[in-house]
Amino acid sequence: MSSECSEPITWRIGTIDSRFNIKETELKNIMRNIENLWSDAVEKNLLQYSDSGEVAINLIYSEEQKFTDNEQKLSEQINEMRKKYYSMRVDYQQESVRFREKLNQYNTTFTEYANKVNEYNLRLSRLTNNGIVSRDDDENLKNLKKEMEFLEKKLDPLEEELTAEEQNLNRLSEELNDYADEVNEYVFQYRNRYSQSRTFFQGFYTNVGNQKKVNIYQFENLDKLKLVLAHEFGHVLGLSHNENPVSIMNYNMRLQNEERLKLSDQDIQSIQNKCGLSQTSR
Repeated sequence: MSSECSEPITWRIGTIDSRFNIKETELKNIMRNIENLWSDAVEKNLLQYSDSGEVAINLIYSEEQKFTDNEQKLSEQINEMRKKYYSMRVDYQQESVRFREKLNQYNTTFTEYANKVNEYNLRLSRLTNNGIVSRDDDENLKNLKKEMEFLEKKLDPLEEELTAEEQNLNRLSEELNDYADEVNEYVFQYRNRYSQSRTFFQGFYTNVGNQKKVNIYQFENLDKLKLVLAHEFGHVLGLSHNENPVSIMNYNMRLQNEERLKLSDQDIQSIQNKCGLSQTSR
């Protein structure tokens, strides 16, 4: 095995900007995963933590990270607004159902009332034309009038309830439309600000005056941080970029499965070559 891999390269935690909201223990856990990732490829410890490690990891809050944080905040705000909008829409739909039920009830009662009025007027006209009103006719007419009056009394509160439901439905409709406009305005702002592609230099490995640093400037979440650290520590180990789009050492890193990070065949071949170990000799 090459002397380059005879001893592990030690690393330490330098500075962590508090705006990243990440603890040293979290960063150490991530680095333990990265140590295993590279070391397993050669079955030898390549990276190791030390309080006085030769490579300092610095999380430096940059304009790129500010841009990312603002994007995430606006995205989260839009998601919360959409949840509220969907809840408001459910309320509106439920109110629409109640209004239709009240309207159907009112229309049914009104139709029944109108039929009674027509029947009463027809009977009264017929009896008036005949000029003779029997006791039964008079009693039937009085009963019909009572039914009319009963239905008429039912109509008044139904009409008041229907009016209140309609007003409430109109209010909810206006609120829903206004809020939809507000959500759309935020979505427009988001697309206007963040839909344009930007190239972020998420991290760099530097070795100037034998001062070795891995500076991280931007990441969206801990999985993204693990990916960029794995890439930069590939450089620490002496590896260059490769053209495989799924490689950790690809300059773009867009096709990596961040949640299940693993080395590509090219990554493994590169680190084995660096350490003087070929796959066939293992």
